[in-house]
Formats: sequence, structure tokens, C-alpha cells
Amino acid sequence: MMTKRSQRSGKYIYALKAATDKQQVPLKGINKASVYTVSHGKVAAVVSDILSPKARPERRNLAAHREVLKYFTEAETVLPMRFGVITNSTQSIQQMLTNNESLIVNALNELGGKVEMGLRVKWKVGNIYEYFVNHYPQLKDARDQLLIDQKGKSTLKNRDEKIAIGSLYEKLLNQERAAHQQIIEAMLQPCCRKIKTLPPGNEFEIVNLACLVDRENLDDLEQYINDTATQLSNDCHIDFTGPWAPHNFVDLDLKVLAS
Repeated sequence: MMTKRSQRSGKYIYALKAATDKQQVPLKGINKASVYTVSHGKVAAVVSDILSPKARPERRNLAAHREVLKYFTEAETVLPMRFGVITNSTQSIQQMLTNNESLIVNALNELGGKVEMGLRVKWKVGNIYEYFVNHYPQLKDARDQLLIDQKGKSTLKNRDEKIAIGSLYEKLLNQERAAHQQIIEAMLQPCCRKIKTLPPGNEFEIVNLACLVDRENLDDLEQYINDTATQLSNDCHIDFTGPWAPHNFVDLDLKVLAS
């Protein structure tokens, strides 16, 4: 039975999971508040009390959110909530669980025994533009011609040429990304349930993937990644992280009632 808590306290929600008898958790969350579960039927929400109506996306709060998810992900399947989801009461959480129990159960069944791994491939070069200039003669010729012809030309014409060179660079950059992604996905597909493409974080990033993997296949995935590395040039670096809760593979339209 849950202890009575202040009516003024909001409830910060970290994740949804299957209900268990265990409600208190030996873990601290946002603002070092105790983490516990609120259950209804077959499902539960992982929460902690919070006095503020909003959780600021500061480093310590983001780290606390991740640590709670990591704790539960190591032991069971969870459906992670985005950072900052707060409701006013335990009753509103129970109402959300009541309204969405079948959706939550289906999602937990679909993701059962699976975790998310992040895979990023980057160019490990000092200047990515110069790297492309040195590898693509058409880009080098266009750049060199601009440098030669700049003197005496109008500012407008120089600007148009720069825009054209920039467009060519972007085209070549995207072509390289697509080619690398095709190779990488083909290599990893046998070990992954699903692969989702995420936007590159910067110019140096070639591929950014979220991979849904059976927990029991994590060792195999590492070998697949090592094999993939042999198919890429020495100018590429592979970085993979996890296991994480499957953030990029949860697609639930839930409403948390503020009551």
C-alpha cells in the first residue's frame, strides 16, 4: 500500500513497465527524490515526487533521468518517457494507466527482451570540407577556379559561384552518407530487429542509427560492428553505445491527465 504524499507534489514520470508487487526502489531520481511505482492492473509508471511544475533540462536532471531508466532497463523491459513529463497527482497517473493499459501491454510485449543500441559513424579528419575537396576532383576544380577568378569579378557572381560550390559539397556529402548507410545497414541487419535512421549531429557524422536488438544478441552485435568496420575506410570511426531503453522504438500516444 502506498504511503500518503503531499497533495502539492507533482509526479515526475520516467517510464512505463509491467506491474509488480515491488513499489519502492532503492534509487534517487530528479532532485534526489525517491523513485517508486504507481500501478494499475498489469502496468505501472516509474515516478518520483517533484515540487516544481517543470523539470529544467540541466545536466544533473538529465543524468538522473537516464540513471533511473538505466536501472530498470538492466532488469526488465520499460517504455521510456521523454524528459520532463509531469502530472499533478497519483490519480491522474492511474487514470492514464487505466485508459491505455492494452496499448502499454502490447508495446511491452513487442519490445520484450529488446534494448536499443546507438551507432554513430564519423569521419576522423581535421577539416571535412578539405577532405572532400581532396577526394572529389570536380569539387576541387570548382573551388580552385573560384580562387583564381575571384579578382576582378563582381561580388554577385562570386556569391553565386560560392553557392554553387556549397550545393555541390552538400550533394557529395549526402551521397557519401547514403552509400555508407547502405553498407552499414546491410551488415547489421541480421543482428537487429529494427534499425532507425536519426539525423546526423554535425558535418563530420556520416551515419547515426538506433538499433533495436535482442538483449541476448548484444555480444553478436559487437562482432557484427567489428566486421562492419573492416568494410569502411580508415578515415571512418565507429562509436556504439548502450544498451538503452528503446526510446526510438516507442510509439504511444498517451495522455497524462493533470488532475
